[in-house]
Amino acid sequence: MSKKALLLAVIYSALVIALKLFIWQGGHTFDMAYRWAHSFSVLAIVPFIIFGIKWIRDTDRGGFVGGKQAGRIGLQIAMFSIIFLFIYNYIEFKNSMELYKAYYHGPEFFSVLEKDPQAKKIGYDKAIEMMISELSPFKASTMKMFSLVVISFPCAFLCAVFMKKSQA
Repeated sequence: MSKKALLLAVIYSALVIALKLFIWQGGHTFDMAYRWAHSFSVLAIVPFIIFGIKWIRDTDRGGFVGGKQAGRIGLQIAMFSIIFLFIYNYIEFKNSMELYKAYYHGPEFFSVLEKDPQAKKIGYDKAIEMMISELSPFKASTMKMFSLVVISFPCAFLCAVFMKKSQA
């Protein structure tokens, strides 16, 4: 395990958590800003993986790193970040459960339901109760982290391919 990879994961996770706390505490949890913030935070891991591989390659390995080691460094940054952010998302969702229930009973979600033919068939009240019964901090956290996995793993492998340097 690389301490530098852990440090970069902590910095990345702290920045993402600060951004999400700013939006959450500002009352913008259901705005487009929150969705854009999630997309931005997922893409923001790419520079951390690139910088991490380059930093470790240039300082710890004398300017040389194999593809396997580069991939391992990138995956360490990604996995530590995923663990930290999963824990944060779980806690945030658990503390926001009443907020989500209020959203499902509110006018914004009702306008979404009116456009859904399935909701019209089963009834709006039943659709709302189904949505509320399916609220789960674990499920919500897992779904958010899935997008981070989809971006970070291929990025780590691509960086491993393009950033490896052999002693030749």
